[in-house]
Amino acid sequence: MEVVGGGALHFEGNSCSIKNSIFWNNSASLGSQINISSATLNISYSNVDGDDAGIALGEYGDGTLNWLSGNINADPLFINSVTEDYHLQPNSPCIDTGTDSDTPTHDKDGNLRDNNPDMGAYEFYCELTPEICDGLDNDCDGIIPADETTDADGDGFVACNDCDDTDPAINPGAQEVCEGIDNNCDGHEDEDLVRT
Repeated sequence: MEVVGGGALHFEGNSCSIKNSIFWNNSASLGSQINISSATLNISYSNVDGDDAGIALGEYGDGTLNWLSGNINADPLFINSVTEDYHLQPNSPCIDTGTDSDTPTHDKDGNLRDNNPDMGAYEFYCELTPEICDGLDNDCDGIIPADETTDADGDGFVACNDCDDTDPAINPGAQEVCEGIDNNCDGHEDEDLVRT
């Protein structure tokens, strides 16, 4: 069912200030993200899908929007919005882009926000771990290694999981063939095969 006014937020009759918030991927026939009716909205340091175009000024145009500094329009890179995990991925544009002026000192998980708070309900915390082949930025350097996203031979296995990313016949899902090559990338050649 489509929401008529304000996909994420509808308010009327009052003034409201919003900071350090994310309004993303919502829909409504009037104001895909927010609808303001007979009210004033001051918004700053927030990520709004569609910029100020994602905010409607009421059915009769009687809302007032004060689009202040620090707002962005960029995919927030939630961990998984489908499962409603709205924590931020390490390369989110919302990290360290909020303000600490008149905002909560703790996030929704109870974690202390730093001097450069993030936009959204959850402050990003990265536990430094060694890089592993999972397509994520495990070591928090803002970079996903190319071998975790590249499949040069098109066999469905990224380079870090494929012992020969130049040959589509050699990958972890391949059948071992008696030819002196490790076809299935398990570190053994011709295992369980008998040469005749």
